[in-house]
Parts: sequence; C-alpha cells; structure tokens
Amino acid sequence: MDISKVEWHKIILFLSGFWLYDCSQKQQPIHALPSDYTGVAFNNKIDIDSNFSIIDYMYFFNGAGTGLGDFNNDGLEDLFFAGNKVSNTLYQNMGDLRFQNVTEKAGLSSNVWCTGVLVEDFNQDGWLDLYVSVAGEKRSFKRKNLLYINDKDMTFTESATDYGLDFIDYSTHAAVLDYDLDGDLDMYLLNHSNQFKNVNDPIIRKFDGSAVNMDRLLRCDWFDSLDHPIYVDVSKQANITVEGFGLGIGVADFNIDGWPDLYISNDFISNDILYINQGDGTFVNEINRILSHQSFNGMGNDLADFNNDELPDILVVDMLPRTRQSRVMMANNLNTNLQSAAASMGYEPQYPRNTLQLNEGVALGINKFSEIGQYANISSSDWSWAPLFADLNLDGSKDIFVSNGYLKDITNQDFIAYRKNRSTFSSIKKIDSLYLALIQDLDRVNANNLIFWNKNDSTFQESGIKTFVGVSSGATYGDIDLDGDIDLVTNNSNAEASILENSILGNSIGLKLKGSKFNRRGIGSVITAFVNTQVQKFEYYLSRGYMSTVGEVMVIGLGEYEFVDSLRVDWYDGNSSWLYDLKNGNTYNMMHDLSIPRKRFQEEDTFLFVEAQEINLIHEELEYDDFDRYPLLPWKYSNTGPNLTISSEGSKDSILFYLTGSQGFNGIFFDFLGRNEERVTGRAFVEETDAIFFDCDNDGDEDLYILSGGTENIFKKGAYQDELLINNNGTFTISQDRIESTKIPGSKILTIDFDRDGDLDLFRTGQIDLQAYGRPVDSWLYSNEEGSFSSVLGPDFDDLKDLGMVTDAKVVDINNDQWPDIAVVGEWMEVTILFNSLGKGFKKRSLIGSSGNWRSLVTGDFDNDGDLDLVAGNMGLNSGLNASQEFPIRLFGYCPRLDSNCVGIMTTFYPLIDGKYASFPIYSRSTMLRALNNFQTLFPSYQAYAQFTTNDFIRQQGDKILYQNQIQTLNSSYFENQGSGNFTFKPLPKVFQWSSVEALLVSDLNDDGYLDLMAAGNNSGINVTIGNLDASKGILALGTGEGDFKVLPTHLLGDFLSGEVRNIKKVMVGEVPYLSTASNNGNLNFFKINPFFKW
Repeated sequence: MDISKVEWHKIILFLSGFWLYDCSQKQQPIHALPSDYTGVAFNNKIDIDSNFSIIDYMYFFNGAGTGLGDFNNDGLEDLFFAGNKVSNTLYQNMGDLRFQNVTEKAGLSSNVWCTGVLVEDFNQDGWLDLYVSVAGEKRSFKRKNLLYINDKDMTFTESATDYGLDFIDYSTHAAVLDYDLDGDLDMYLLNHSNQFKNVNDPIIRKFDGSAVNMDRLLRCDWFDSLDHPIYVDVSKQANITVEGFGLGIGVADFNIDGWPDLYISNDFISNDILYINQGDGTFVNEINRILSHQSFNGMGNDLADFNNDELPDILVVDMLPRTRQSRVMMANNLNTNLQSAAASMGYEPQYPRNTLQLNEGVALGINKFSEIGQYANISSSDWSWAPLFADLNLDGSKDIFVSNGYLKDITNQDFIAYRKNRSTFSSIKKIDSLYLALIQDLDRVNANNLIFWNKNDSTFQESGIKTFVGVSSGATYGDIDLDGDIDLVTNNSNAEASILENSILGNSIGLKLKGSKFNRRGIGSVITAFVNTQVQKFEYYLSRGYMSTVGEVMVIGLGEYEFVDSLRVDWYDGNSSWLYDLKNGNTYNMMHDLSIPRKRFQEEDTFLFVEAQEINLIHEELEYDDFDRYPLLPWKYSNTGPNLTISSEGSKDSILFYLTGSQGFNGIFFDFLGRNEERVTGRAFVEETDAIFFDCDNDGDEDLYILSGGTENIFKKGAYQDELLINNNGTFTISQDRIESTKIPGSKILTIDFDRDGDLDLFRTGQIDLQAYGRPVDSWLYSNEEGSFSSVLGPDFDDLKDLGMVTDAKVVDINNDQWPDIAVVGEWMEVTILFNSLGKGFKKRSLIGSSGNWRSLVTGDFDNDGDLDLVAGNMGLNSGLNASQEFPIRLFGYCPRLDSNCVGIMTTFYPLIDGKYASFPIYSRSTMLRALNNFQTLFPSYQAYAQFTTNDFIRQQGDKILYQNQIQTLNSSYFENQGSGNFTFKPLPKVFQWSSVEALLVSDLNDDGYLDLMAAGNNSGINVTIGNLDASKGILALGTGEGDFKVLPTHLLGDFLSGEVRNIKKVMVGEVPYLSTASNNGNLNFFKINPFFKW
C-alpha cells in the first residue's frame, strides 16, 4: 500500500495523541502544522518606527487578509497572503499540506500596504485572478488597488487600470455579486478613512455620498473587443451613499426575494449598514428598521444560516474581552451620555460586543431579526477580526471560528490616562514622540483564536481548542488537503501564518459549481442540501470574515448519515439543478448547462392575526434619564407604562378602556370605536403604573382606581398619590376622601374580596425605594368599607411588609380552599404565594431557588390536573448576566453613613483566566466613582479596580452594607402546582429567554382544549453597562396540556407583538375575542385571530 508523507504524519500524530492527551494534551483535533513541514513561513511583520507608524495610519495594527484559490487549475487550492510592511506572498499547493513559495516567479511581489484579498476570475477565462486592496500611505499613488490577471502559467500581470479598478481610496476589502441580475459579476469595494479625530463623537452623519470614507458599487460592463470587463462606479445611482469605517463586507439575500443584499460592518461610532436590494438597480439602508441594535466596533462579519431554518443570519465581531479584568482595562467609549447624544443625532443603538442577528423571516414586508449573541454565548471573544461560519466537525450545523489579537493594547485605560497627563501643553512633535515611546512598551493583546461548536439549540460552546495564541487577522477555510473536512488558515502579525489541519473524522460531500460564461464559478447561487430530516442552506459567496476569500469547493457535513438524499442549486439566473443520493466521501460537480428554469411556486404565508379595530392612540413618554441621578440603577423605572384596563365585557358601545398616562401626558378614556376620548387632567406630572375598573360602591357601574409610581418625581409632593374616580352615570369624578394617602411608588393594583364579605377590597404593591435601592418595599391591603378604603393592619398581615419590589401579582386560589390567595413576583425576590388565612390574614411562602428579576405573571391549569399553575416572565438569558444558585447575581445595599441614602451595588460572577469564577461589581470604574467618589481610595487606578472583587468590597466596606438581595435565575419559567402549595419549575422554551418578558396572556387560542401562552416584552431602559433587551418580536406558544409548549414561527404573528410591549389583553365583544397590546412609546393595537389561519 502506498502511503504518502502527510498520511504518515497523520498516523504519527494519531498514535502519539494518546500519550499527548495524558501528558501534555497538546494534540488537538484542529491543530497548527509546523512551517518546516508546510513550507509556509509567511510573517506579516509589523515593526514600529518613526518613518511610518500608527501616528501616520490609524489602522497600522489591523493586519491583512488571505485567500484560497486554485490558480494553476491542478485541483489543489493555493494560498495567497496580503502583507502590510512585507510583500504579498503566493504559495503553490504541492499536495499533502505542503506548499512552495512562488511569489517572485508569479510576479506578485509588492511594496505597498496591502489589506484585503479577493480571489475571482475577472475576465472569465477559467483562471483565477487576484484583486488586492491597498491602504496605509498618505501619498495616494501608494494606495492604488492591485488587480493581478492570471497569465495561465502561474504568472500574473497587474491590470487594475485596464479594468477600471485602480482606486486610491483607503480600501479594506472587496466582494463580487450580481447586484442587478444581468448575468455578470459586479463589485462592492469596502473602504475606510485615515481620520484620527472624533471617530467616536456623534457628529452629523452623511448619507449623500459626500463623505471621504465612502464605499463603492462598481457595475461590470463587458467588452467583447477587450475580452474583459471595465467596471463603472454607480454608487450614487444605486444609493450606496452612507459613510462608514468599513471593516467587513457580506452578501446575502436576507428577505428571500431573489436579489442580493449587503451587510457592511463599520468601526467606531459609525453605524453598520444593511443595504436591501430594491430590484431596480438601487439599494436602501434599512438597518434602522430591521435590526434593534448593532456592534459598536464592527470588525469582520459573516452571513450564513447557522440554525438550519433556511434564512441567512448575521455575525459581527467586536473587541469585548472574555475576562472582567480585561474589560475594566479596555477603554469603552460607550456610556449613557454618549448613547443619548448619539440617539439624538440619529445613530442606531450599538454595544461593544459581538452580535448574532437571528433572521426571523419577513412579516408584512418587514424583515425581522433578533440579536441573540449573549444568549448564544458568543458575545465576547476578545479583540476579534475574522468570524467564519463553517461546519468544522461535520455534524450538519455551522460552527464559528474567530481570529483574535492586537499587537499593542492601545485601549489600556491607565495608558490612556498617563498619556493624556503627560501630553498636556506639549507640542505635537513631542506628543507624537511620547506616544511612540509609550506604544513600544505596551503589551500585546495575545489571544487564542476561538472555535465555538454549534449545539443546535441557538447556542454555541467554546471548544477549548488552542489553534494559535498571538495576533491573527485575516482567515480563510477550505478542504486544502482534499480529505473531506474544512481546514483553516490565518494571517498572523509578527508570527508565521497558521495552517490549521482538521483531523476530525466525519461524513461529508464536496460540491463545486460550474456556472455560465460570465459567472463561471456560480457566485450568488443558493445550495440546499436535504440530509434525512435536516435542511442545510448555503449562499455561494466567497468574500467572508475579514479581508479574505474562502475556498471554492463547498464541504457539506452529513453528521451520522452516509448520503445526501437530494441537493438543489438555485442558480443566480433563476434556473435550478438537482442531484440525488450523493454518497459520503465524494465531490460532485453541478453544471449550470444542465439546469432548467425554476418553478417559482411558493405558498404565501397566512398570518395568525389581522387588525381588528383601528384606534389611533399612542402612548407617549417624555425622555427621563434615571441614571443621571442614580448611575448604579440597573434599569429605568420611568418607563414601566402603559397599562390598558378594560371595563366589563359587552357590546362595542358599552366597553370602556383606560390607557394610563405618563409624566407629561394624561391618561385617557376611550371606547371600542375610539370615541369619547377624555383625559384625566391634572395628573401630567405623574407616572401612572396601573389602573383597574371595578364597582367600589356596589351601585352597579364601574369606578376606576389609578396607581402612581415611577421615579421622575420622587421629591415632588403628591407625586405618588393614587386616585379613585367614581362613576356617576358615565361621568368620572375624582374622590377626595375614599382612599388613604399614598406616598410610595406603586406597581400593581388588584381587586380581591379577601374576607369574602361581598365587596371588592384592594391590594396595592410597592415598586421601589430610591432612597435605598433594592431594599424590600411594603405592599398594602385596603379593606372596602361601603366604598371607602382603609389599610388592613395587624400581626396577621405583617407578611405584606417588606414584601419586595413587586412587578406583577395575581389573585388566585392556589390551594383550592375557596379563599383567594395572591401570587406575587418582582425584582430581587423569589416567586411568592400569600396564602389567605380564612380572611384573617396572609402567610407568605416563597419558592426556594426562584429569586429572579421577574417582570410578569399569569396563572392557568396548563397540565390539566385541576389546579392552577404559574408562568412568570423574567429578564431572560440574553443580557450578558448569568445567575444560578451557585453563582447568583447579588445586590448590596451600601450606606456611606447611617443618616444618608443607600445605593444598590450590583455584582455578578465572571470567568477568570484559569477557568474559575469570581464575583465583581458589574459597573465600570468611572460609573462607580461617579456614584461613590469616596471609592477613589479603594481603587486609585484601573488596574486596581480590575482586581477589586466583591469579597474585597465586603471586607473593606462590610460595616456599611445594611441589606443584601440576590437573583438565582433569569429564565422565564413555568411553575407546576404539585399541591399543598408546592411547586416545581422549569424554563420556558428558548425564545422566551431572548429578551425580557414584560407581558403575558393565557388563552386557548386554537380551541384545542389546552391553554396557550402569548408573550411580549423588551426594555430600552437598561443601563448601558448591560444593554437594552430588544430581541423579542412576540411569542405564541401552544399548550400541549402537559405543561409543555410548542412555539409558532415568529413571522406568522405579524407585527402586533413587536416593540416594548407592557400589556396584552383579551376582551370579548359579544362572542368574538379581540386582543390588544399597549407599548411604551408605541401604538395601541387591536387585533384578532385570522379565521383562515392554518393551525
């Protein structure tokens, strides 16, 4: 048997793997091969000197790209590396993962600052060419982009001018696509600028194409006389006119309309761009409508269907460190003031972390995405550059590779502070000299290139594989050794490039496309593979990640299966091809010549809900910055409304609604037809948090109780006084003497006949004590005495004192004793049942281990066993915070002096470098000092604060900690009633965990006899330290009758449950059920179930 050298190499590595695993554990399934074996010694060496440095070019340390391509058509993909201060280098693949440097012979040596690598057959002669982006130098003639046309003998001729591609922008990368579907390949040229000042200042944005840092769309015009195209700049005609600092370019058909769209990830405060192709030669940037937020420092991106739902998703990497110590040391430009200023200038929300935008489909013409990067466990990967989706373990799901590192840690907070102090009153020359000297002494950001395994549940797990620890930038992948798996290559700074061999055993097929005359590689085609019950979808674009081009042969993992049942290619021109029974281990060619016109039959989705009643009412909220006065608050309390309350059901003419008001806007009465609008005047300075219609005086008509809360007017007299409006034949009058004085912000008001005397009493829950944030707040029970209400006091009702920061409550008979109990949830508290002691008091029982940041509560018999269960909405698992009984989030009530107000200091557990966990305050050093300037002595530097643990805080300031609370779970959960007041609980399905669940509704919507759950939420009032919760587009989960739920696809719900929903109600109008949602700073919606919807 003839065994090649590379096979011997694999055998030796495999046999030695047992010893290596037991002893040093160096051998890993994806591992770097030594350069003395591969022959690849390319080193993108970047020295700092005074002739050319970061002073001259701000992206001096950003690295360069790489690309794979079979340049000599021998069936093996060769390697090209772009160099910054060193020459570009081409390595010919000799087989067996060995390469030979052929740069000089190929005519590809360079002496300019090269960045991106695009491999493409520009003249469509069947031989791959190279387009290299150039930046760096201030002298424009040194920035001319390079086009190397293949001479078919492994030599190349530079021809950028002949093709119209000799641009002198600061170019990052380029991608080809057929944007106008005319059959040839156009180009998108991604650019940045060398602007040093104000890169993170929210200045007026330029959308008209007048900015220096503009990208270009280049139309391909083919000339038969030249036998090649000339590219024409059509940027302005196509509306490619938004400025940015482009670092990533991706192409995909996001809305599945057949036209390629574009995603541009931009650095600094400049927002990313999502150009939706209009199908008429133009694009519209729809990112503000499609995405809720973005990455702040957008580096590279990749677009792919990671969850196999046949929709392209978006991954953008940023520079968020994985350890808390590194996060403290890194300059983070985002703060509350900058976020507010940016919003006022029209910038979309963004956060300094990786973002994973899950495509939820198109509903009513709007493409919906949910950002779930924190839920997916990929939001922090250090200083990252190239994200790549690839099925590295061949299980049929796309994993993630991320390249990492930076040559000098220029974001070090202590370095920035020291440089600022030293630079005061110095000349520019001295400042530059000092900067260079300080830069030389800075540490590298050495980071491991990371691999995240796809767990097939919308989450990923960091593999622990160490591929290379150092500084990597551009990265590519492909089956370089033709063994059926995906290998990786990275372009490293000040280190040899990495050739990462994949030795994971698995089943796969290879696929290569053979396109038509002007698109020989089939760029833009869509491949769908059917493997047993799994459907894998790929869009065939090769410019991916960061400055790089991936391999041409597509590797499709089969998991445990031995063949692909069928495979369809939807070509760029509307034709389709099919292959069947594709066997593991083979590579297949798909020929456009054998394709046939595609049948474009697609059944239109029928949406579940249709608008039922147009009522033009909008809840409005004046902007109020809770964090200006209370910088350590984790979230706002000024945006908790609105609530919609409904009078008794009946005909459209008899039903009355009340929408609670907010500071600056009075609450409003209206009927079902939107008539009889009447505002409750004199309460515009009050945040109304709840309201309820009930017959307080037993006169046959319904009165209205309005609850006051919020944070805006804590020092204003009467700000928290509730109101009782008495109904006199349809006229509501404020009663002056029927209720007691209320001085504490309230959150919920319930009616309950707790003593079963035939009239309705009131239960008022406390919201917050801003003088001591986190300290449990009292709730109150008011007894109805002939229409007047007074507090019920006594030792049997003491469990209502210090009940907690209640957010929701429901009256329910938990133990089936015919006496109404109360279920309560809230912030920093356990789910609690107040058991009614035969009308003579209440006894509290909390569910152990359930302490959470609960937002909403409903009850129902979800398992059909005759008792009532609970469902509680929580903050969710997409905030970057994690909580468990072992590692809780804690809140310490810190009181500097006994006679002063207290602040709540929130702490959580972070991973350490050694894999262990330790608890730290969640806030930045500047935020902590802003709230508590006396802490300056505790951590005089950022380095000191980076090491300042919760235990240090307790040890040094323990005598001033007067109370503590904790959160043990952030899961929205189902609580099953086991009888005798006992419950077991489990998380709701994953979509419930993607955002805060602020509103819930229980109803059997599909009439199958089982209770269903409708949920909505989101919250834009979260401290910027954590970031807004905005991933929910609404949820409908159908009950099974066994305490489980099946979630409907989000896009079928339309747009009725999007936004910051605070309230979902169902109202019966005769025999017809109507649904409503009320949103903070949003529309009031009324809708009903579409009778034609197919359940």
